[in-house]
Order: sequence, then C-alpha cells, then structure tokens
Amino acid sequence: MNFPNNYEFVKYEPENNNPVDEDLVSKIIYVNPKNIQASDTNPGTEELPLKTLNKATEIARKNYQNNLGTKAIIYPGIYRESVELIIQSNNSNVPIIFEAKEPGKVIVSGSDIWNNWTQYQNSKIYTHNWPYKWEIPDNPWPNNVEVTPIVRRKEIAFINSKLLKQKLSLAELTEGSFYISDEEDKIYIFPELGIDINNSIIEVGIRNSLFLSKGFNNLVIRGITFQHASSNFRDAAVSIRSGKNILVENSQFLWNNWQGLHIRDCENLIVRKITANYNGQRGVGGYKLRNTLYEDVETSYNNWRGDWGGFYGWDAGHKFFYLRNVTFRRYTAVGNMAAGLWLDLDNSNVWIDQAYICDNFHTGLYIEVSHHILVSNSKICRNRANPESLFHHPGIFGSNASYVTLENNLICGNDRSQIKFYLNNKREIKNGYTKDKYFLNGENWVLRNNTIIGKNSSQLLIYLQPTWEWFTDSWISENNTWYNPDTSNSFQIKDRGKAKNFEDWQSIVSLDKESVFTQPEGKLDCI
Repeated sequence: MNFPNNYEFVKYEPENNNPVDEDLVSKIIYVNPKNIQASDTNPGTEELPLKTLNKATEIARKNYQNNLGTKAIIYPGIYRESVELIIQSNNSNVPIIFEAKEPGKVIVSGSDIWNNWTQYQNSKIYTHNWPYKWEIPDNPWPNNVEVTPIVRRKEIAFINSKLLKQKLSLAELTEGSFYISDEEDKIYIFPELGIDINNSIIEVGIRNSLFLSKGFNNLVIRGITFQHASSNFRDAAVSIRSGKNILVENSQFLWNNWQGLHIRDCENLIVRKITANYNGQRGVGGYKLRNTLYEDVETSYNNWRGDWGGFYGWDAGHKFFYLRNVTFRRYTAVGNMAAGLWLDLDNSNVWIDQAYICDNFHTGLYIEVSHHILVSNSKICRNRANPESLFHHPGIFGSNASYVTLENNLICGNDRSQIKFYLNNKREIKNGYTKDKYFLNGENWVLRNNTIIGKNSSQLLIYLQPTWEWFTDSWISENNTWYNPDTSNSFQIKDRGKAKNFEDWQSIVSLDKESVFTQPEGKLDCI
C-alpha cells in the first residue's frame, strides 16, 4: 500500500444527528415491574405493562422480523436480567429502541442480592454457599505477557455498592475483600470495619452479559445504566456486533468485571454522552468500526482488576482496532490504571478533537501501527508512566504510525517524556478488511502550534528511538512552544547520546525553526 503525500485527510462528521429513523416506530411497549398490574402476559400498554426486559425484547424481536419498529419504554427500577438480540439474516430497516422513561433511573444489573450469611468461626468473616463452577481461562498470550490468575477471574461482590477486592486464599483476606473457595463451594467476605452485615446490601455478580445485540440494525440504547456484570475475561457487559445505524446515548457502564461497552463490526454509529467508568479492564473498546462518532464520552478509573494483578499494558486500557472514518470529540480519560486511549492496529482516518486524557497510569494516547490520524485541541497531561514497566510510556506514544498530525494541543507534565516515537523498522500490517499487506513506519508526522512542557528535569519533551533520520526526513514541526523550567536539555535522540538543548535539536533534525523554547504565558492547569 502506498500513501501519497497529497492524501487528503477527511474529518468524519455524521450526516445526521441520529443514525436511526425513529419515525418508523409503529409499536410502543412499556416495562414497569413496580406497577401492581405488571405481567409478561400483558399486552405491554402503559396501563397493563410488561414485567421484564426479556419479554419486551422478545416482542421487539418478533416485531422486527415482521418489519414493525418497536420502542420499549422502561420505567425506573433495577432489572436483574440479561438481554439478547440475535438474528441470522437481516433485511429490515425498522428500529428497535430501548429507552429509559427517566434517564439514569433504569439500572440493568449483573448482580443479585444475597442474604443469609453465616459468621465464620467467631471472626469478622462471613460465608455463603457458592453454587457456580466457573473455570479460569488460560492466558491467550503466554509467550508475550504474564496475565496472572486474579486478572482472568470473573467474580465480583459489593457491600452497600462498594466493590470488594478479590483474594485468592482465605489467609489473604483483609477488610474490604472476598475469596471464592472452589473446593468448598463457598464465598467468604470480610467487611470493612463498622459494617453491620445484617443491615447491609450484599450484591454478588452472577450474569456474564447484560445486553448483547448481534446482527440487528437501527438499534437505540438511551438513558440506561449497566452495572455489575461478572463478565468473562475479555468479555463485555454490553456488546453490540455486526450492525449498522446504531445510537447509544445518555447511558452509563459502571463497575463491570471486564469491559463496559464493546462494539464490533458496525458502521454508521454514534456513541454520545455516555460514562464508562470503574470497570475491571476497559470502559469502551471497538473493533472494525466505520463512520463512527464518539462524542462526550468519559472512560475513567478503569482497569482495577488489571491493577490487582499488575496488568497495565498489552490488552489493558481503551483499545480500538481497524477503525475507518472515526471521530472522538470531547473524549475524557482520567485516572485509568492503563492507557487513556489506544489506537492499536490498522486504524485509518481517525480524528481526536478536544480530548482530555490525563492522570492515567500508562501512556496517555498510544498510536500504534495506524495511519492518517489527527489529534487537535486536546490536553494530554500528567500521565504517570508505570514505574515498573520496562518500556518508556509517555504522554503521546507513536509506534510505527504514519501520517499523524498533532495540532493545537497542550501536552505537559507527563512522566518520562511528553512525546515518544518508536520505530521497529517497517512493520508489516494486514488490512483488516481487504487482507492486503502493507508496511508502516514513523514517517510523515506534523507537529504544529502545540504547547509541550515538562515540569522537571526527569521529564523529556521528546524522545526519538532508534534514530532520527528514520523519522524527520518526512516531518514538519513548526510554531510549537517547548519548555521545561528545570533544564533545556529535554530533547532526546537515542543514537545521539545525552539529551540535547533546543538549539542542538533544531540543528540536528532541521525542524522547529519557527518554534520557541520559552515559558508560555498564563497559568497552565496541567502541571
């Protein structure tokens, strides 16, 4: 594959604010289990509503197959159910809409409330029968990375909505933790000091999936919270696959064991005004998405399960593969124990605008073997760079990525370096759609009008590895403001020894002739 220098990057904007034609709804059904008349034998009117989401889903599926669009209006409550929409062939253009009557007050939960706990040997530990035989999956990458058993387990438990930390033996239990004994078929919990077990709500995750759609087009999810899924290793609480014309908005994906929301092989998609926080691995992920907008999305404080087992890289964090024509607008990633946003493998024509990617434990923005990426008007700040890692994880990491533009960004206060570029010769890539092979390296980057600041002498401004000629012959870097208050020697080229000052940087790479090394005016909130 050959990328011409005159390739025109197209900023993807959806043609419509809603990819689903909701005017094609011909049936409205109501779900309200708190209504004393509620029953799944009812017609689903507001006066005689359904009791469960599963019944509403069954009706909506049958309507869809008969080319009748359906909206399910869901009344407030906690729905301890799992929904599946699977179809083999699809020629319908009518919608299926799942909408909370009051946004934020409909909760689909993977947990059940467990009562009748027994005190264990006059201790502060309590126990309950455990009826499940869940196998621990193998590490799928044994030759590449260690994934410890605690990372691959799926059990979750909460006391008064607070997550308990899982331990792998009874002897390891401490306050605020739990242990599953597969041999005894028991669960043990050790509440925090001051918790009265008899006056507490104990919730245990038992459902692997909360919502699965496969093969359906014209799908809307609106105003619903999905929580407590005990998802298998690498699974998601909500998974949408093989569809087009999809809208997910005003919804939350919280406290699930692995992924919150994962979308695969879909096109013409809008994910808007969602929060995917406090999930065991990642908040959101995507695979083979075309013509997609992520707007006002927050994915923060995720990968707590990975943190339990020291799993911060490789498959951790918010990763996307094989994107085509995708925009991330006002994407927020804060406090994740992983990368803030990771474009990994054959992503093309991706625009990241007005993002806020800060205070994560790994790379802020990782652009890996992808091409034609624009990052603009964004803040990538104070990402902390896992100190135990053998790798150098910066604010922005470009690895065998080409045709990348960074423009009008604030990149500052990131540990180790603000920007790092890595090249592993020419890496062979297979196009995720055509299967054609092509090669990527670190050519054709543009750095323009950025403010790039380190806060102390340990924070480089830029780091090139392995050698500058491989990168800068095709680069443009201009009108940037570079600064480090502790040292001007903040420009590192691996094959040129110690870090260089700004004048040496300009001389060696023949870039940044119209840039400056000076303290920016005004107060910056990123250091």
